[in-house]
Amino acid sequence: MPKLSHLVAGRTEELTKKYHEFLQSGSEIVEGDETSKEFDPDLVDAAVFDIEVDGDDLIVPFGLREAGLLAKTENGELTENVLDTAINMILNGVEVLIEFPSDVDCGEPVHLVSTAAAIKASLSFLPPENASDEQFEAWCQRIERLTEAYLRQPNMTQFVLPVSSYVEYMFINVLDSKAAKKFKPTDEYIIRRFHSAMTVARANAMKARVRKIVHAHFGGREKFKEFAKEMFSSIYETVVENVKQRASEITLANPANEVSTGPTE
Repeated sequence: MPKLSHLVAGRTEELTKKYHEFLQSGSEIVEGDETSKEFDPDLVDAAVFDIEVDGDDLIVPFGLREAGLLAKTENGELTENVLDTAINMILNGVEVLIEFPSDVDCGEPVHLVSTAAAIKASLSFLPPENASDEQFEAWCQRIERLTEAYLRQPNMTQFVLPVSSYVEYMFINVLDSKAAKKFKPTDEYIIRRFHSAMTVARANAMKARVRKIVHAHFGGREKFKEFAKEMFSSIYETVVENVKQRASEITLANPANEVSTGPTE
C-alpha cells in the first residue's frame, strides 16, 4: 500500500525542481504549513501524490519511489500525457497510482482496469469532498462498477482503491474474524484519502455495497468463504512444499550438514 511519507501537490514541470530543493534542504515537503522534519538525504525514499500531469518531458527524480498522478481523461479514456508519464515512471522503478477525483470521468471501468493492469499501475477513486447525499450516491455507484470490473480482471496485481483494500479485509475476516474486528487502517494514504474523508456511516455504507457485489461474484457469502479458505489452504501447501524443496536442495549441496534423527553410538 502506498506510504504518504512526502505529499507534494503540484504540476509535473515543477516536480523535479521541488524535489531537488527537498533534497538540498534536508526538510520534508508536505501540504500546508506542517513543520519540516530532519532526515538523511542519502536514505530518502519519497512518495509524491497529487501530481498534475501537464507535459511529457518529466525527468524522474532520483529517490522517487511512489507517485500519484491526477487522472485526466478525454471521452472516458486516460490522456496520452497521463499514460506516457505513468509508463515513464513505472519503467524507472516508480510505483504509480493514478488518482481519479470524483468529478473526472473514468469511462468504462472494465477497460480502465484492463489498461491499468497492462501497464502495472494502481488506481485510486477519491470520494467527493463535503459530498451531498446525491454526490455520495454517485460515487458509491462508481465504486460498485469498479468492484465488478476489478473482480473480472484476474491479472490485476496492483491496487484499485478503495475496492482492493476492502476485498483484502474480507479475505482476512474469513481467516481470522477476531483480528479483523480489531483492525484499524495504518496506511497514511488510506487514512487521508478515504478514512478521514467520510463519516463512519458513509464508509460502512460503501463497504456494504462492495461486500454485496463480492459475495454475488462468488455465488453467495458461503461460496466466498469456501473460496477464501481454499485459497489460504493452497497458499499454505505451496509454502510448505517450497520449504521442503529448499531444505532438500541445501541437504544435497551440503551433505555433511544433514541432521540425523537416528540413535548415536
